[in-house]
Amino acid sequence: MFNTENGKMISGKEYANLLYALLHAHLAPRSLQSIKQVRKTYKELRGQVYPVTDDELAKRLPAVEVPARPELSDQVEAELAAIPPEEAE
Repeated sequence: MFNTENGKMISGKEYANLLYALLHAHLAPRSLQSIKQVRKTYKELRGQVYPVTDDELAKRLPAVEVPARPELSDQVEAELAAIPPEEAE
């Protein structure tokens, strides 16, 4: 893809990665930092500011950060470790 604003070619891979990141920013952004990064990348590649603001994209940020895995107490960890492999199946 040719960028007429800054007279450079954008590779297919760069363009595909940008579209993927923009899709995430619109549907399920991970953080405000990820939104700012994708808007910065858009500006670097296209030579213009992304038309959707940070605030507009941030409306879809999760209200509370959800941990990847709940923390288990030491007692529960010990009990799980004590289960013989044949019983766990």
